[in-house]
Amino acid sequence: MNRITRTGTACLAAALGLGLGSGTLPLTASAQESAASASASPAEALAAAYGFEHWSRIDRVDFTFHVELPGGETVDRVWSWAPNGRDGGAVTLNRGTPDELSFDASVEPEEGTDLFAAKRNFVNDTYWLTFPFQLLWSDPTVLEVGEASMPISGRPATKLMAAWPAEGGYTPADVYELYLGESGRIAEWAFRRGGGAEARPATWENERTAAGVTFATEHHGPEGAGFTLSFPSLEVWADGAEAPEVLRGGE
Repeated sequence: MNRITRTGTACLAAALGLGLGSGTLPLTASAQESAASASASPAEALAAAYGFEHWSRIDRVDFTFHVELPGGETVDRVWSWAPNGRDGGAVTLNRGTPDELSFDASVEPEEGTDLFAAKRNFVNDTYWLTFPFQLLWSDPTVLEVGEASMPISGRPATKLMAAWPAEGGYTPADVYELYLGESGRIAEWAFRRGGGAEARPATWENERTAAGVTFATEHHGPEGAGFTLSFPSLEVWADGAEAPEVLRGGE
C-alpha cells in the first residue's frame, strides 16, 4: 500500500514542539465502511462522534490553516482538498495565486522539492483538521485509560491514549493523551513527542458541522503559552452540491 506519513520535523512542528507520527490519508470509501462495520473500539467510537460515517459525502474541503506562535510569529497556509477522489484526492496549496502548487495525495514527491515541502505541510495541517479520523486511517494503538482531569481546565474527562509505533514515520513513538467531554468528542489533548515525559496541551473548541462531519476549528494552549491554532476559513462541498457550506469565512 502507498503509505502517506505525517511529519513533525517541519519548521512549524519544530516551533510548536508538536509531532505528527506515522499515518495515512483516506484512500477509498470502502476502507472507511469496513472500519465502521467492525465492533466499536475507542478509536472507532471517537471517529463516529465526529461523523466518520458521513466522510464519504465530502467532495472538497477548502480551508486556511492559521497559527499564532509565541513572540508574535504567524503561519498561514490555504488549501483545497478533494479527499474522496481517486487514490486519496487532489490537493492544491494557495489555489488561484502565482505560487499555487497541486499534487496527488497518494504520491510522495521527490525529497527537497517544493512539492515535497508542500506535502509535508499538508499532512501536518490535515492531521489537525481530521485527527479523530486519522485514528482509523493511521496505525496507532488507542486505549481507554479511564477517568482523569483535563490538563488545562481541570474538568473531569474520559481519557484515551493514542500511541504510534516506535518505528516508521517522521516522528515515531508519538503519544497523544485525549480528554473527552460529555459529547464524547475531544475537549483537550496533550502531545508527548516520542512518548517523552513533557506534555504539550491544547484545547479543542468552536466545533462546526457540515454534511454530518464535525470539525474543531480552534485550539489554544494554556494561558500565557502564546499558542493558537485555528481554521479561520473553512468551506465544505458535499453530496454533489454546486456551492459549499461555509463553516467559517475568514472572520
